[in-house]
Amino acid sequence: MSVLWAGMMNQLECRFDGNQCILVGALSFDSAAESEKLIARLVEREESLSVSFAEITHVDSAATAFMVELYRQVSLAGGQLSFVDVPAPLLSVLAMTRLDTVLPIAT
Repeated sequence: MSVLWAGMMNQLECRFDGNQCILVGALSFDSAAESEKLIARLVEREESLSVSFAEITHVDSAATAFMVELYRQVSLAGGQLSFVDVPAPLLSVLAMTRLDTVLPIAT
């Protein structure tokens, strides 16, 4: 199953491989509204979920908000979550904000 949002300049897609969501495209302010819908679908889908950034082409600070909100909702639903293949620039932002100590980031 793929969830696709096509904006004027950005696309965000989630390709599932078992319980892993592989994000493809841009995770940015332009796709923020649709990413909220994606969060709802991901929370419904699995009790244990891995989200991979391996195929993300662009991130901005909206990616941080996406990660925090997804983690919050999965936790409230009683599920397990991990983020994998997080790009180095995003890891730097998470470290500066100390969110790397809260979010489940696999290295």
